[in-house]
Amino acid sequence: MIKKVLITLLISLNSLWAQEDFKHIEDICLKAKEGDKQALTELFKESLNKENKNLREYLVRAVTLLMLKTSSKSTSNYIQKVSSLYPDSKVFSFLEIPPIQQECTKCKGFGRKLLNCSKCKDGQCKNCKGQGAIIYGNGKSRRESACIQCKSTGNCKACSGSSKIPVKCSVCRAKGSVFDKASLSIESTRAFNVLIQKAYELDGDSNTVVDRKILDKEKEIINHGNNWLAEHKSKEAEWLELEKKRLAAVKKTKLVKNGPNYITTVEEGIVESYEEGGSTSTLDHICLEIKEYLRAQELKSQQKFLIKVYGQFLSDVPTVHVVVSENFSNSDYDYKLRAADGFYRFSALRAQANGYEEIDFKLLTKDGSQFGGLNEKGFWINKKGVTK
Repeated sequence: MIKKVLITLLISLNSLWAQEDFKHIEDICLKAKEGDKQALTELFKESLNKENKNLREYLVRAVTLLMLKTSSKSTSNYIQKVSSLYPDSKVFSFLEIPPIQQECTKCKGFGRKLLNCSKCKDGQCKNCKGQGAIIYGNGKSRRESACIQCKSTGNCKACSGSSKIPVKCSVCRAKGSVFDKASLSIESTRAFNVLIQKAYELDGDSNTVVDRKILDKEKEIINHGNNWLAEHKSKEAEWLELEKKRLAAVKKTKLVKNGPNYITTVEEGIVESYEEGGSTSTLDHICLEIKEYLRAQELKSQQKFLIKVYGQFLSDVPTVHVVVSENFSNSDYDYKLRAADGFYRFSALRAQANGYEEIDFKLLTKDGSQFGGLNEKGFWINKKGVTK
């Protein structure tokens, strides 16, 4: 019988000890608020105590804000420890809302800003000067071809013709809000006051007077913060809508792609088209310029090395083929590499000048075997011989 009574007593004591000691927390909060170091240490431990579930969020907030206010080096470790103990709780949600967080004034909460495009001045394609087509030659030799770089829109490719580029805000690091250090002193004091009043409210002592104004103000601030957070999260959709309207206001030349072959039309008129393995007037013109350059090099060096130059679209990429004589393909490696690299660089320049942002380049023998060209590392020449 005595044994049974002792067991019942022990169970009752364990149950009592397991409960939150609101009176003890009230005492250490009042002392900690005045700067008592021992009380602060106790408050730190109580915030990690799993039994303090009803006061946990208030304890954690008071400790965290005090650590931030005093620039404690242990703040990040504390936050990490609390997060690992209570992974499903939202005890640090106060760090995401006002007054701790404030909307970034530099980007107005969007996390991004519009800067002037560095590739153009007025939104026009530099290659075709906003015309959407490349014009070369005079009189009977005058020819016009679609600008490949801007795809006949006449607009700068980098900014889509808007003359502005969206970039991440460097002030808030694309968050749209900034941490307000100035609020820490007031918020730290308020967090202690709220914690004390919440402990009073929960201790069940009829002699304790709870300051309802402090708790009501707390609810008001939390509700305001949650509303602010919801509006802040909607900034992404608002930004996308503003960008959609901004880009829609840019005048564009109508482009149409039809069938298996790429066909560019400007105001219902076809200005350039190609199909796999074929060429275009622009690519033919580029090859003609390359051929004239190489003929001039032959006259200068008194050596015959060029057989022909022709272009083809291979896998949608304009490709220049330079076919050289046997004397050139069998010459010294270093000479071939320097000369052929010069051929390629001139070809790339002429391609860009005529609206092709990129080209492929193949160096071939008379029988069509490739022994030089481009890969991911740049221009190459086969030392051992041609590749089939």
